[in-house]
Amino acid sequence: MAPIQADPSELTELALLVRILERVDHMSKTADDTAAAVAAENAKVDQLLALLGPAFQALRDANAALQTQVDALKAGDTVDAATMQAALDASNAETAKVQAAIDQISPPPAG
Repeated sequence: MAPIQADPSELTELALLVRILERVDHMSKTADDTAAAVAAENAKVDQLLALLGPAFQALRDANAALQTQVDALKAGDTVDAATMQAALDASNAETAKVQAAIDQISPPPAG
């Protein structure tokens, strides 16, 4: 039986095709890895939004209460210091919740 003879140009073309297929495979894997990373980041964003939504509403409510107190002061009314402090405390508590939610998703760098 005679050995198989191949045209050198065919071997070069085959080698080139193999290299192209290897690169396509690599690009496909990179695309899959990128898609997985994007999905993970999307999940973090969704989690952050779920945690922050109620805190932002509470901050709006606390700010509205503070604005009511400021308006009363401008009108010359006396303002109960305890009421104003309670509104400020509520605002500070919600701010802390927002920071905690952010830290849960993306912990601050060690300093």
